[in-house]
Amino acid sequence: MSAIAKTASITLITGVPGNGKTLRTVWYIKQAIEAGEEVFVCNLNGLTIDGFNDFADPTKWEELPAGAILVVDEAQRFFRAQAGNVPAYIQAMETIRHSGIRLILITQSPALIHANIRALVGLHEHLVREDGAESATVYRRNRVIDNVRSDKALVAEDHEKWAFPKDCYPLYKSAEVHTVKRTIKSKYKRAIVLFVLAAAIFGAVTWKVRDHTSADEAKAAAGAVTAIAGPVPVGGAGQPAAPRYPTLTDYAKAHVPRFGTMPWTAPVFDERAVVSQPALYCMSSGEGTRADGSRGEFSCTCLTEQGTRYELSQPECRTVARHGMPYNAYQQPMMPIASASPGLEVIPPPDQSGGSVVARQNRAQGTFPEVASSTTRVGAL
Repeated sequence: MSAIAKTASITLITGVPGNGKTLRTVWYIKQAIEAGEEVFVCNLNGLTIDGFNDFADPTKWEELPAGAILVVDEAQRFFRAQAGNVPAYIQAMETIRHSGIRLILITQSPALIHANIRALVGLHEHLVREDGAESATVYRRNRVIDNVRSDKALVAEDHEKWAFPKDCYPLYKSAEVHTVKRTIKSKYKRAIVLFVLAAAIFGAVTWKVRDHTSADEAKAAAGAVTAIAGPVPVGGAGQPAAPRYPTLTDYAKAHVPRFGTMPWTAPVFDERAVVSQPALYCMSSGEGTRADGSRGEFSCTCLTEQGTRYELSQPECRTVARHGMPYNAYQQPMMPIASASPGLEVIPPPDQSGGSVVARQNRAQGTFPEVASSTTRVGAL
């Protein structure tokens, strides 16, 4: 879906500074000019695309030719939310479709734009960039997304991953999107801390146990923490080579998956024999009323095949819950039960013919069955 689609007379693009909203706008402008559209631009810093027209005052948008596209960066400077009388140029937007003019407004939050304009928005795209990555998640709706600060509200909207088009970087001046450094996600930081603690505890326990055996084992225990970080091969002239994992932090990082939904993609599995096949089981619930009458919000939780909790972002968790795990080329194929157990003997059912009399006697009256005598017969039932 394109922000220059003719189905939306007013398009709103939002995102906090450095999340790629201006880059996405430049990308749209480039597409529009290449498609032969007449594009007018206001307040976009350092734009160097050939073929666009400067337009200094967007409040005079009615002077544009029919079918033109007007792009306004930092739109809150011209159409800020305010109380009182509605300006005439905003009232005129109620019939903007009649002229064929399309507006693309860029700002940090929809709350900064005049309420009358928000009510007329036909397409809203909100960009969220995580950890300085060269991409952003684009959430979209055919009207304003009011609560863009709520992750739970955003995941309910249509969304996609958008890789930054690097060919558009030189086409404008940006103070942030190209300079923000990528950082480690907080969940990965927590994983590193947990691995460090686990390694320290393991080393301490190993030392304690081996200290009660022999002097030789005590010496081995002294290197337990080093051993957990990787084997130390012997180099030339009897000198030990550099350890595989110089620090516990390096060891912890080796357990962080390259793809969150695929635990087996952690670097530590690259050279190790596979003992088990990691698997994720995710359950997602929507917003609604619980059995006790309280209000439930969107949530999604994942567990491993060992029953332990596995941290995933909400969009990734919902994807696994809805579509299942990605294809695992390393997993053994499932075998039918019949082929897995060859030579299984089929036991025929017992003979259904009559039995034989083994005893005959008189029964007392009043017992069950109420007859003078009975015969007990043993046979196939």
